Amino acid sequence: MHQPTLSVAATGVDSPRHLAFGPDGALYVAEAGAGGVDPARCVAVPSQLGGTTEACVGKTGAIGKLAHGKVTPVLSGLESVSQADTGEVLGPSAVAFGKGQLIVTMQDFTVQSDGSNLLLTGDELGKLVTAAFGAPSYSWQLTPDLAAFAAAKPQTASSLGSGPGETAYDSDPYDVVAYRGGYAIADAAANDVLWLAPSGQLSKLATLPATSDGQAVPDALTVGPDGALYVGGLRGAPSTPGSADVYRVVPGQAPTVYATGFSAITDLAFDRQGALLVLEFNTGGLLGAPSTPGDLVKVASTPGHPHTVLVPNLVTPTGLAVGSDGAIYIANFGMGRQGGPNPGEIDVLK
Repeated sequence: MHQPTLSVAATGVDSPRHLAFGPDGALYVAEAGAGGVDPARCVAVPSQLGGTTEACVGKTGAIGKLAHGKVTPVLSGLESVSQADTGEVLGPSAVAFGKGQLIVTMQDFTVQSDGSNLLLTGDELGKLVTAAFGAPSYSWQLTPDLAAFAAAKPQTASSLGSGPGETAYDSDPYDVVAYRGGYAIADAAANDVLWLAPSGQLSKLATLPATSDGQAVPDALTVGPDGALYVGGLRGAPSTPGSADVYRVVPGQAPTVYATGFSAITDLAFDRQGALLVLEFNTGGLLGAPSTPGDLVKVASTPGHPHTVLVPNLVTPTGLAVGSDGAIYIANFGMGRQGGPNPGEIDVLK
């Protein structure tokens, strides 16, 4: 019996986030980039560690294509924000394909009540970037404005909870998948799953509830064999290990919990046998020690039975995709290695 092994498919990936296969059969990765260094594009913002820190915008985000052992940009120059206090970077977070286009979710940073952010620049943040697929040059469109939508429809206590976290109008678009002729979008800070109809109209499919363990923070989407959406989240502060859930979402129905017992989910996919795969960023929870590993888990086919860890000891993994041959691709080192340039990598299990 063949025992799957994990190998490195590509290195030098700049803050990888979600993965997706394109209509050409190639694997694509959203690269959040490295932020910026131009002082004219830096601004003081509230720090997660207390006080203020510097956030700098640069055009270092990209969508890359895996080929011949390396990731090559096919859409570059997207906005990216680096934070001096934590070293975290945000920017392009996911890519999906449909109708001859690629669709990119752009994360946002410290959203204000009118849907704008605190940055001096950053017009792409909080929006979808749409570009023609496969063209020698790209004509971008920035629509719709997801941050403005979240600000116009602020959260209630049911999704915000009572612990520390974002404001009622915050937004952080983090995943997008083609769905029913349009697109489903996970807004991690708004705790919503949105629907972009073929007409271009934006609406809510579901709002995920907060629990005593924090906000749902939905950042992972996949379409199941049954046609439903499956949604995973980081589970915000206090983020007790094992408190993150996978929800099943069907338009017109309330979301239901499909699987439990996870910690800080960053992506989901179904394998070729129809089993759900869950990628965990940190098995210690969202706020767990940096040394706590992530992993790839196969959900038990029978409720109540233990899940199976397929790949242990991953390091801040952020993306997951299954190829037509059944190979499982993982974006590993999504938040970087200490002291290394372009530290992210794409691993493959086959």
